[in-house]
Amino acid sequence: MDIFQKAVKRKIRFQYNGVLTVEDLYDLRPKSLDELYRELAKNSNEGGEGLLDVSREETDNTLRMELVKAVFEDKAKDAERARKTMSTRAQKEKIREIIAEKQDGALRDKSLEDLRAMLEAEDEE
Repeated sequence: MDIFQKAVKRKIRFQYNGVLTVEDLYDLRPKSLDELYRELAKNSNEGGEGLLDVSREETDNTLRMELVKAVFEDKAKDAERARKTMSTRAQKEKIREIIAEKQDGALRDKSLEDLRAMLEAEDEE
């Protein structure tokens, strides 16, 4: 069972500026996710010392930490994909501009007679 299924089954909630559900985590900014994670990590160290002393709340807190980390990583991947997409679009636009400039340059290099012939050919079509 993955962590999101466990979260739904256990009805996991987060105390951060009110009560948040798992899906609310996706509305938080990376800095807020980091703050929440740090708070959860701080609270997880306050548990019992023995293996038998682990309470359900501590187990849920560990799950909360895993969830926040997973959402943070997912959002980071989305941001990286968006950055790459924007970079690719910018590169393609630059290439289109250069192609247009070269076509204009090639057209400028044609003789007056060639340009008139091209115009006449366009009019005939």
